[in-house]
Amino acid sequence: MEWWRLLILLVAGAIAGFINSMAGGGSLVTLPMLMLYGLPPDAANGTNRLGILVQAITSFVDYHRSGVKVNGRTSLLLIPLCAGACAGALPVNYVPHASLNLVIICVMLLSASFLFIQPSKWNRPLGSLSTTFARNPLAWISLLVAGFYAGFIQVGVNFVILIILVFWGGFDLLHANAFKQLAQFAFTLLILPV
Repeated sequence: MEWWRLLILLVAGAIAGFINSMAGGGSLVTLPMLMLYGLPPDAANGTNRLGILVQAITSFVDYHRSGVKVNGRTSLLLIPLCAGACAGALPVNYVPHASLNLVIICVMLLSASFLFIQPSKWNRPLGSLSTTFARNPLAWISLLVAGFYAGFIQVGVNFVILIILVFWGGFDLLHANAFKQLAQFAFTLLILPV
């Protein structure tokens, strides 16, 4: 591969990592880039997760060092996300490339629409968390579904997780992002071998 192609991939990866650490959607940059370079959709989807794994743990550690911590009760929400991701990662290997390509394009367009949610709707007072959210069965179901989606395609799952945590769970954006990074690291680590 030519040096300039590697440079483009490196720049795209850096941009995606920055975008993911702020909110999400970095795969909207890296996944099409990997597919443009000739990787089939399933290989691009899997390769994309390597960068996500490194970025997620790095961002989580940065949040933790900055004093934005994930408490024990909130950590329980990793269970449905990780279980869903494991279930979602299994069928993706059996979807024909043409179908997976179409799914990726549709999901990317839908994910891009999340960028248009009004910024004011994301504002919550710093430190706000729902004390009952982690015990709510509907929260677990919604995160199980989000996890399945993360395991299957991953593109835009950060938006889905943030929407669940901020709009429904009452999390402020900083704590939601910190949890999202921890979750992304955990479920990506679990499904990477698949």
